[in-house]
Amino acid sequence: MTDIGIPNLILVSGRLGLHKLLCGHFGRQQAMLWLSSANTSCSHPSHPEWLSLSSITQNNTWAANCADTYTLREQGHSTRHIARITGIPKTTVGNVLRTGRKPPRKENAPKTLSEEDVALLARELPHDWGVQNEKKAKELGIIASRTTICRALKKYRSKHGNATPSQGANILLADAEGVGAVYLYQLLQAGCTVTAVCGSNYDVVSQQGFTMNSVRYGNVKFRPTRKVRSIEDSAGSSFDYVLVCTKSSTEASHLWLSTAIVLIQSGIGIEEEVKQTFSDNAIISAPVRCPATETAPGHIDYQETLNILEVGTYPSNTSIEHRATAKEFAGLMVQGGGGAEYRPDIQVLRCSRLLMGAAWGPIWGIMREIVHLAKAIGVPNLTKEVARDKLSIAMERKKAGAESETRMSQDVQEGRPTEVETVVGTTVRMARQYGVPMPRLETVYALAKGRNATLLAASKDASAAAADVTPPARSSTPAPTNTNASTQTVGRGPLPDG
Repeated sequence: MTDIGIPNLILVSGRLGLHKLLCGHFGRQQAMLWLSSANTSCSHPSHPEWLSLSSITQNNTWAANCADTYTLREQGHSTRHIARITGIPKTTVGNVLRTGRKPPRKENAPKTLSEEDVALLARELPHDWGVQNEKKAKELGIIASRTTICRALKKYRSKHGNATPSQGANILLADAEGVGAVYLYQLLQAGCTVTAVCGSNYDVVSQQGFTMNSVRYGNVKFRPTRKVRSIEDSAGSSFDYVLVCTKSSTEASHLWLSTAIVLIQSGIGIEEEVKQTFSDNAIISAPVRCPATETAPGHIDYQETLNILEVGTYPSNTSIEHRATAKEFAGLMVQGGGGAEYRPDIQVLRCSRLLMGAAWGPIWGIMREIVHLAKAIGVPNLTKEVARDKLSIAMERKKAGAESETRMSQDVQEGRPTEVETVVGTTVRMARQYGVPMPRLETVYALAKGRNATLLAASKDASAAAADVTPPARSSTPAPTNTNASTQTVGRGPLPDG
């Protein structure tokens, strides 16, 4: 029997399985001899736990010089094809794949869970142990094994009792228009009972329901569980959550004494006023990215797949129960087919959103106005796509470390008047001529002109002040001569004697 090259035999793992494999293929006596003297060095630099086929089949040149079984499998070869290539029996190849390597270890899940995570799981999972518990926890953003979940739930429920799952939560949607209608659909899909406050679209929704043309969900029609004209009309009902998607008033505060209030709004500093009114309620802060609009009463246009709702509490260091409530709400949105994530640093996220909302938003608005002007005066091929490309070029140049500044930017940094008439003024006057509204660029033009006027006025004032302190010119009339001989004369007069 041909020696298989003991120094290359890899025995890092699966020793008993390998013993069985070798006994079956080469005989027990020869296998025991090889196992007792085998070297654990590895010829595969990336995967030391794999058993090399070339170690067993040196009689096959291709297998000895090319690859091991797992490499062949990674290349897409079937077990039968590997056996045909290497000359090894198919059963042996299968055994090598099973016993000659360890599968990659999964990332270790934490052995303990935070208190708010356990509180959320207690609400969502009806049983301590279940094959779906691990999957359900992952959907809620909690990575843990079934054993860890089971132990945590048993301990929690022995102390706090059973919690009611959030499936079927009772929700008041304070603004069922645009983005609010999209979230109405998602909550209905999650099995929630939703009361929708419909203002101007109440009559249409009462007769036809909502119609949503969506890339993400398709063209769908749906109705809220209950509809009311105003928040006051919902009196007499208790809610688990109240969703506020616009700058709504808090006149109905007496209706929400024990309700979690979800502020689905952008911007910063929106929570403090609500917190002062509802000091004991869970305040959930949720900046939204969902480009949906109501084009007509009851008709929602949602032509993008973007659907991101990042959820946190206000303040961030609130009670464990409030944090669990926020996570529960994020789970509801995910169940309904949306994108939601719990973020403990929600205020940091809101501030970072200003980089886009407060800076790039106005810039993009000005660029669109120029695109409309180009279309009005007959300039071809200047579209929004071209504007996006120009914006991308500027961003890429900045990333690449470009340090050059525009002339106008240099003037501002140096405190000089800018050439606003040449760049901005001409554009604004042309837009007025062709009847193209440019409110954003008009505002920039007015501010830049005001800045220039202020700088010029300050320059004139400085010149006038400098003129006031200038010493008078020398007089042509000669100064009187001092007759006191003991006094030294100034200038070119004779020096005193002695």
